[in-house]
Amino acid sequence: VFISWMKQKNVYEFSVLKNIWVDESDRGQGIGKQLLENFFQECGGNPIILICDNLETQKEGFVLEQWYESYGFESTGFITLSGPILIRY
Repeated sequence: VFISWMKQKNVYEFSVLKNIWVDESDRGQGIGKQLLENFFQECGGNPIILICDNLETQKEGFVLEQWYESYGFESTGFITLSGPILIRY
């Protein structure tokens, strides 16, 4: 299990979620959900920005962007080479 993130504290206070990664053999057990919910608590209600990395290997039929959207993330309309940039207010 791997999660990396950073907090930016300047004029605007927000957090950047860089990656949540769960080993393929451990997927489907709610580990990603638990990590994400813990991350929300750490952020203290601040907005969260993330790049939805569509280049990461996913289980067949699993749509990463939809998974993040189910936790309140929305598209910003910006797309990187890896995938769309999402935000959660």
